[in-house]
Amino acid sequence: GEFPEGIAVDRDGALYVSLAPLGEVRRFDEAGSTTYFAVDPGTTGLGILGLARDKKGTLYAAVPSDAPAAHGVWAIEPERTQRRLPGSEQIVFPNGIALGHDDTLYVTDSVLGAIWRIDAGGTELWLQHESLEGLALLNPFPLGANGIAYAHGRLLVANTEKKQVVEVSIEHSGAAGTPRVLHAFGGTADFLDGIAVDVAGNLYVCVAGRNDVVRIRPSGDR
Repeated sequence: GEFPEGIAVDRDGALYVSLAPLGEVRRFDEAGSTTYFAVDPGTTGLGILGLARDKKGTLYAAVPSDAPAAHGVWAIEPERTQRRLPGSEQIVFPNGIALGHDDTLYVTDSVLGAIWRIDAGGTELWLQHESLEGLALLNPFPLGANGIAYAHGRLLVANTEKKQVVEVSIEHSGAAGTPRVLHAFGGTADFLDGIAVDVAGNLYVCVAGRNDVVRIRPSGDR
């Protein structure tokens, strides 16, 4: 019943893992595990999903909860003080989190089919697009934009129900470029979830419907 969902790594190699239905983030290192952050997951909410950690050691957690005081995106400082980021309660279904090169946060909204942008100026709906929308195949609500990763001035987003990876460039102005489908999956069970990219530009996509992780090379080959 713990359902590990999001993961982040610090400079010492310790892992931070969100246990969605418990509303907990646990820190795992050589000494064992400890609860690092906890929030009310609500009764029908999903607790804590995506995680990201910046260079200063602040951990960010996406919390889609039906508990109004918990829903949104939280920042947890190294000394464990915690705060909800202003305006993030507007995000309908906060799921994946990616950090840009300037520590701007990009948060997927799976129900709205959108990406929200959070920086020192506040929270804004950065991009809503049909390529990020879901189809309501798995639930009574749509489940679109899910995992998200930042790489070299662009965002890579896994759309769960449309079974595709979408690329969105970040313009010099900070605005979103025109989304394009970078890779499409064709299997009946190819429902996508988490996504990551390595320093060589290889993309790793969790195909949750098949319990697989698929590598997509920069050339587009799998």
